[in-house]
Amino acid sequence: MRNVGLENIEEAKDYENLTAGGYVCVITSVEDMDEKEYLKIEFDIAEGEHKGYYKKLNEAIDFWAGNFIRSYKDVALPFFKKFIKTVERCNDGFKFNYDEAKLKNKLIGLVLSEEEYENSYGDIKTKLVVTDMRSLDDIRNGNFKTHPKKLLNQNKTNYNAEMSKEYSGLEPIDDDDLPF
Repeated sequence: MRNVGLENIEEAKDYENLTAGGYVCVITSVEDMDEKEYLKIEFDIAEGEHKGYYKKLNEAIDFWAGNFIRSYKDVALPFFKKFIKTVERCNDGFKFNYDEAKLKNKLIGLVLSEEEYENSYGDIKTKLVVTDMRSLDDIRNGNFKTHPKKLLNQNKTNYNAEMSKEYSGLEPIDDDDLPF
């Protein structure tokens, strides 16, 4: 093995994983993806023992994991409105006025829940996703619920079980009966 110069490298530090729950967060970045009709929003934890969690994680592994999107397609407008109204309620005097840049540095209460995903190596991993937006008081007072962990194969397994039940009574086809 070649000498990679470990004497000049700082050893990786252990960091505590964030858990599902409610957090007072700050919006750190907003990008309008106009062609796809959504806002890409990055956030960090703004209060408590995990304050700055995503910034520290980014410094350690060069990846910003605190993000979500909010679509403003016609079918998603009620959800987009909830997002905007929550930000406005969490920030006295703030009005959105369709300027996404003004969302930066605004506080919002976010509920994070666990969701499984398959990484590029085919391993099943768990990540936190935004599942609800609440007032700062709701988050601070514990007035929220996290969703149960969303399992990756749950829908596929349920679908396959239903399909198996539905078609279990079919007879096999004899190739001689086929018209081609």
